[in-house]
Amino acid sequence: MKWWACFDQEYGSKADHDPAPLANVAASSLFERQQPIRRTGPKVGRNERCPCGSGKKYKKCCGAH
Repeated sequence: MKWWACFDQEYGSKADHDPAPLANVAASSLFERQQPIRRTGPKVGRNERCPCGSGKKYKKCCGAH
């Protein structure tokens, strides 16, 4: 008895499963190069005031997460 025989009995044979779930997706779209994430605003230093307007330093406010 092969080790996968119990799997076939419980879940069906290998032929019952969809052999190519990504058949409708073009192969080139799977490997497209993604664009890097760019900062839109100016860089905020750790010891500068937080841009959210709380009055705290950035490192104690939004930069703490």
